[in-house]
Amino acid sequence: MLTQDHQHMISLLRDHKGDLQSPELKTLVDNTIPVLEKHKDLARKALRNAPPPANLGRTPNPPTRR
Repeated sequence: MLTQDHQHMISLLRDHKGDLQSPELKTLVDNTIPVLEKHKDLARKALRNAPPPANLGRTPNPPTRR
């Protein structure tokens, strides 16, 4: 999900950069895209190295009655 959000924002910036009139905004977009790409790569690595959730594929035990 996190990497998808980064990719979505990168795509939006690239797709609409040509619509911008302000040179300052174009520069901001040009500087922001590489940062987002780096963040996306870091997030992908973090997700790859993260331990799986403890209850993956199991249903929690129901409470016992006394």
